[in-house]
Amino acid sequence: MGTSWLVIGNIPKLVSLPLGLQHLFRLKTLGIHECHGLRSLLPVFQHLSFLEEFSISNCKELELSAPNFQIFQDHTSLRSLALAKIPKCRHLPEWLQHQTNLPRLILCDLPNLTSLPDDNQFGRVLYETNSSVGGKMSEGDWCRLA
Repeated sequence: MGTSWLVIGNIPKLVSLPLGLQHLFRLKTLGIHECHGLRSLLPVFQHLSFLEEFSISNCKELELSAPNFQIFQDHTSLRSLALAKIPKCRHLPEWLQHQTNLPRLILCDLPNLTSLPDDNQFGRVLYETNSSVGGKMSEGDWCRLA
């Protein structure tokens, strides 16, 4: 039996995830927090096919909206995704379109986000109402529960 959960946190100079993480293919829960220098989740995520819960926050250099960035395309087990304090997140990632059965999506402190998912795309979308989500949208657009 392998590791089922992992938290990577408070490593400001981390630029990319260690390649050794791809061997934790039975990982179910992953949290990445306070890794300000992290720029990419590739190439590790293609191998984490059992991941059920993923949260990432306070990663100032992370770009999730890059073209052809498909990390969760074949991950149907993902139940919860939380994105918070990722200033370079201007659009929700393309790979999120493949998560039509995602029961829970949490968006918080994404001040540069310019578009939100459709109400019917996910089971439940939570927008933190006291945070800056979608700085370029009106308050009525982002302070809602789907």
